Amino acid sequence: MANTIIRAPQRQRFLVIDQRTVEDTGLSWAARGMLAYLLSRPDTWKVRVTDLQRRGNLGRDATYKLINELRSAGYIEFQQGRDTQGRIRGGDYIVRELPNPP
Repeated sequence: MANTIIRAPQRQRFLVIDQRTVEDTGLSWAARGMLAYLLSRPDTWKVRVTDLQRRGNLGRDATYKLINELRSAGYIEFQQGRDTQGRIRGGDYIVRELPNPP
């Protein structure tokens, strides 16, 4: 399984986040908190919106608002999945510790 969390060099049993991420004033506090939670998950962990809703005690729209904020800032990207016939079928969120340049 491919890694869906891209981060700085590997650490174990504790979380270290690049200070530039924590201090990114272009993000709301809520988006920084969601990003910290996502970065605390294992590298092969799959982002599921329903799981984030439950864990964050947020509704669907509020959860997607934070995801879209992180997408706009370059911390999250969505890779569309396709089946064997080339039809769109779901996809995966890729989370980065540092934003992907536009």
